[in-house]
Amino acid sequence: DRPGLKFRQRFEICSIPARHSVMPLPVMRMAPYRAFLTKNPAFYQTTKERVLRYWNCYHREERKENYAGFEVLEFLDRLTIRSKV
Repeated sequence: DRPGLKFRQRFEICSIPARHSVMPLPVMRMAPYRAFLTKNPAFYQTTKERVLRYWNCYHREERKENYAGFEVLEFLDRLTIRSKV
């Protein structure tokens, strides 16, 4: 595990313009993400809280609907809802 990799990944995700943040996700294989989120609800809840706190601290002037972190969470929420149906 390279120490800087996680930071770079987070930076890349956060620097994607909000309109395009979820565009590449549908072409990815979703089953592994769905399985991980379903098996780790506490981790996912912590992630949601972190997105909210980060937005509140650094991007509050931006509408929640336009913030890339919330767009990604919305997409992931749809994944987990589909797995429960």
